Amino acid sequence: MGGVFEGFVDQVKKNAKAWKEWFDLETPEMSPMPCGFDKSLDKFQALLVCRIFRNDRCVNAIKNFIMDRMSDIYVKSPPIDYEKIYKQSTEKTPIIFILSPGADPQNEV
Repeated sequence: MGGVFEGFVDQVKKNAKAWKEWFDLETPEMSPMPCGFDKSLDKFQALLVCRIFRNDRCVNAIKNFIMDRMSDIYVKSPPIDYEKIYKQSTEKTPIIFILSPGADPQNEV
């Protein structure tokens, strides 16, 4: 191992309490990493650290990465014309929405 991750494991061991606090955060991908790693790692490398510690937060971390590198247009859902969908539905043709992981339809309901 080498490069930017040189001594990473030792730093985690020495600062286990700080890393545990970071791990326990609701949104660690949005918070600074212990030991200054948020400053020494680029966004992709920070994404790798998130993948190691909090795999459950990777979808959001990847969205943040895409928004940072490209644009938020790539992570936003296209607008839905609910009136048009409703008019096309009948008792024989129901409306079915398939949600992808990380989708939050709460604002639309």
